[in-house]
Order: sequence, then structure tokens, then C-alpha cells
Amino acid sequence: MRKILISTLAIVAATALVASAGGLNVTHGGIRAGYIAPEDPIDATVGFGAEVGFSITDVPNFSFALEGNYWSKSYSEEGTTWDLTFSDINVCISGKYEFSAVSEVVHPYIGAGVGFHMVKVESEAILGSLSVTDNKFGGHAFGGFKVPVTPVVNFFAEGRYTMVDPDYLGIYGGLTYSFMK
Repeated sequence: MRKILISTLAIVAATALVASAGGLNVTHGGIRAGYIAPEDPIDATVGFGAEVGFSITDVPNFSFALEGNYWSKSYSEEGTTWDLTFSDINVCISGKYEFSAVSEVVHPYIGAGVGFHMVKVESEAILGSLSVTDNKFGGHAFGGFKVPVTPVVNFFAEGRYTMVDPDYLGIYGGLTYSFMK
């Protein structure tokens, strides 16, 4: 947990330093939800998250985002006295390159990033409970597209593969609100 706190503070400090130099623009805020398919033995589930996007002055087609994401999968067997839950809460930074528009409507992009994950396994049974949290550093790669809904709201769809134990594939959809026109 201490590593996550220190690293998060370092990212915030670096962001503040760039912003103070006048080269960083807050571009958007957004929300996401999606289908999450972790590696075995965890079954598919639903995840959600939020992001704040930034661009750097004089660097066209490139942006980055600070993100927070969450997913959880619980198991319980009817007629038994046990429950089991897997979850991942993560804070990430992602860089994104947006290609020139395919049309005036569809804007494809690719990207990658790193993040700190709090992967948790909890178990409750008649004999007691167990909770193990493992703080991990992981990476991810993604690709998708955005489509304007209004002049300031965009819909996006993206596929993302996250490399942390457990690795997982996410297929997300969401909305962003642009702070810049």
C-alpha cells in the first residue's frame, strides 16, 4: 500500500509540474463500464471506472489519462456456508494516440499504460474468514474508437488487455465530456 501511495503522489507531482509550466491541458472527464474476462479460474464479470484526460500543448494527436477502475467476482454455493470473492481496484496512467479521423464521425485510437492494482481475494466459511490483498504493478494495452454524440459528449468503445496477476481482457463502452471545444 505504501508503494502505491508514494507512486500516486509522484504521478500527481509530475502532473502538477507539467501543468505549472503551462504545457498541460485538462481535456475531458469520463465514465466506463464493461465486460471483464479474467484468466481461469475466475469467471467473467462486469467492471466500471472513471478517467480524467489531459493533452500536452504542441503535441498533436497524443493525450493521456489518469484512470480508476474496479471489478469484482463473487461465488457462493447454495446450501453451503462459504463465499469467495476476487477483486481488482486500480489506479492507472495511460497514453493514447488518436489517428486521423476515418470519417468526421469515427475517431480510432490505440494506447498503453501502467498502473497499481490492489488485487484482493476474500473467503468466508463456517470456520472463519480470510482476506489477502496483493499490491501489484501492471501494464495494459488498448485500442478503440470514439464517436461524437454532441459537440462536447463522445461515446467510446474499447478493448483492453491488462497484464497483472490475474491478467484480464476488458471490453468497455463509455462516455466522455469534453472541457475544451
